[in-house]
Amino acid sequence: MKFPTTASEWQLYSGMKGSANAARALTAALRKAAIQARVRCAACTRVEGVRTVLSELYDKGIEPVMLKHSKVGAYDTEPRTVAKEYLNGIANECGWYGFIDF
Repeated sequence: MKFPTTASEWQLYSGMKGSANAARALTAALRKAAIQARVRCAACTRVEGVRTVLSELYDKGIEPVMLKHSKVGAYDTEPRTVAKEYLNGIANECGWYGFIDF
């Protein structure tokens, strides 16, 4: 699972001014969420708990950053998918296999 760090990897409008800053902010938000997800998902005993954890981390930690940088495409479908797929990968590492919709 590759950690996204660039505007291109986040699938932002990489030619636009501010896209590199947006990528750095998204990377920081995802890194923070990933650390928490590893601990919290490993402690879950039901898939509903994992779904709640991932949703909370996304909604409170990543989505606000995406909204802030929406002018460079950070709130488009592609960057949202990048973040959700990465968080799902962490859930998979913790033993929760398959795509968890949140």
